[in-house]
Amino acid sequence: CLEGTRVNVLLAIDEWAKKPNTRIYWLNGMAGIGKTTIAESVAKKLCSRNLLGASFFCSRYDEERSNVKRLFPSISYLLAKAYPSFAVGVLEALEIDHDLGSHAIEQQFTRLILEPALHMTEQPVVHIVIDALDE
Repeated sequence: CLEGTRVNVLLAIDEWAKKPNTRIYWLNGMAGIGKTTIAESVAKKLCSRNLLGASFFCSRYDEERSNVKRLFPSISYLLAKAYPSFAVGVLEALEIDHDLGSHAIEQQFTRLILEPALHMTEQPVVHIVIDALDE
């Protein structure tokens, strides 16, 4: 966002991100009102504070980012780069089934996100920004 714009919504998201027991911040609104710009600003701010685990920006104009089956493999990859014990869990899942990226998204979530997260030795605060999931 440009300096001085969308101050209230960015402040609300920042306050939400500081709370330890919050799970989801759902930003919604009509097409074209700037949700992607807000999501990009939030991701940059979280990254600057080492609080961004991963981000995924969907786009109907980009084949890689318009396929929902890329969502969890992409997030899993970024989390594995950031957290070694998460990476171990992902590697174990891929050793059992190296083709997880082609499975149903529910199975991808379980095997590539949930199970590796449950076995993490670190307990970081991790934020994941997903934008335009409806595209």
